[in-house]
Amino acid sequence: MNTETTTSIRQAISREDYSRALKLWDSYASDLSEAVQRGELTRDEMDTASDLFAWSTAILRGARAHLQVQLNMIHSAAAYLPRPGTSGIIRTSL
Repeated sequence: MNTETTTSIRQAISREDYSRALKLWDSYASDLSEAVQRGELTRDEMDTASDLFAWSTAILRGARAHLQVQLNMIHSAAAYLPRPGTSGIIRTSL
């Protein structure tokens, strides 16, 4: 397996370029599958894939949690927006 591919996957994830990372992962997974079917996947290559998967999982879970926090803040802020059909002007009456 090509170490350049695993480095590219790590870089794409680190840069938050998830569409590129997904394309690279798909290609990498296909290469791994073909190597397994041919019986040519070495232990080192399997360990590299496992390490990359573990690293990616941890990073992406962190990114997902961060995005969830941002989404929650947006939902909270939306509660303070004017409701449809209201002018947004505060009415007071005594």
